[in-house]
Amino acid sequence: MIKKQFNRLMDFLPSKKILKNMSFLVIGEIFAKIIMFFITIYLARSLNPEFYGRYSLAYNIALGTLFIVDLGMNTLVLREGSKDHKHLGNTVSNVMSFKIIWGFVVALTLCIITWLFLPYDNNQKMLIYVACILVIIQGVSTLLNIVFRAFEEMKYNSIVRISDVVIFGAVVYLLFTYDKNPLYILIAWIISRIIITIMQLIFIKKFIKIKFLLIPNWSLCFGIIKHSFWIGVAVLVTNTYGYINVLIVSLYLSAASIGFYAVASQLVTAGTMIRGVISDAIFPNTCKNIHKPDYAKKFLRYISILSLLAALGALIVTILAKWIILIAFGKEYLPAVLVLQILIWYVPIYIYNIWGLQVLDSTNNQKYHVWTESIIIIITLALNLLLIRTYGIVGVAIATITGRFIGSIFLNYTANKIAKKEVVQ
Repeated sequence: MIKKQFNRLMDFLPSKKILKNMSFLVIGEIFAKIIMFFITIYLARSLNPEFYGRYSLAYNIALGTLFIVDLGMNTLVLREGSKDHKHLGNTVSNVMSFKIIWGFVVALTLCIITWLFLPYDNNQKMLIYVACILVIIQGVSTLLNIVFRAFEEMKYNSIVRISDVVIFGAVVYLLFTYDKNPLYILIAWIISRIIITIMQLIFIKKFIKIKFLLIPNWSLCFGIIKHSFWIGVAVLVTNTYGYINVLIVSLYLSAASIGFYAVASQLVTAGTMIRGVISDAIFPNTCKNIHKPDYAKKFLRYISILSLLAALGALIVTILAKWIILIAFGKEYLPAVLVLQILIWYVPIYIYNIWGLQVLDSTNNQKYHVWTESIIIIITLALNLLLIRTYGIVGVAIATITGRFIGSIFLNYTANKIAKKEVVQ
């Protein structure tokens, strides 16, 4: 039985190139996550839960707006660039220029909203202002990463990924020798991302020619946005789901509670490594082959097996959660144990959703994803507001898993109907 399932798993992988790219991404993510795990431990132990929570809030609010900067352009450029490399250089050059300008507008708007409307003290607001710089830099960096994916040369993604956390860790360690301040963590991220962007621009010369434009081709950029609108909304809605929990915790609970929730979330993020690896390695291939007979079915078998393996891992983490928190972060962070035991089950659900997301994205049916995700955000918000007053961060964790489980049912049911109508021919 096991041999039969293994053969089915291998049958899905249509080329050595996918295996090669997946290997590069796996190695890169493993090293990056291990390094980041120890950096997180260092940060959490160096700062008390309140200060760590302040940093986490600023970082999450800033990166939560990154998807507004993207507007789905990355996915559309990748999808079309994977099919035809001829015009990729011109497209990336114009989109990069557009993202710098648009990113500045979004960052400035966030600063104004924080200043006028968000109910935080001046120290927390200052952290958010600094974090807004990341919105501009990260918007460019994520765009440049898709060039390597379009050419299916993921070794460069791995080099960039590992270098990012190594540089960040080195810079934050040096800054912490002066003063252990959450502001220095954000400054370390800014320095790291600037260096990484320069590295990406050097690597990209092997594939395309980048032009640095003061003014982009507006008609080209808005033409891309016109076709990427639903992709952008889908990505925005999906990722807002995660960042919104941190915002709710910040509004109803203490900064220390944000720290507890952030520690558990960081460990869960490490568990989602395989999801990003699989999705990044396979998506270009899915764009090319999704309309071929049986591709979607083989893909679903493959993802189902991986999701079951992830569920086994989640069970082990649930059993050992107390010891994981104690050993990694100390007694001060014990309130994060139950949160981790709940949130870790996000991982197998998250992996299973790869199938539905790629079916919708590769067939230009993101609007269905938006509809289902929007409903789930409303459900999750309602559950959060209902549970947080009584159960605190545990209630937020319960609302997160409940909402994501319901969302997974809607998402994959819709993707299955789309696959039957448009994919399997």
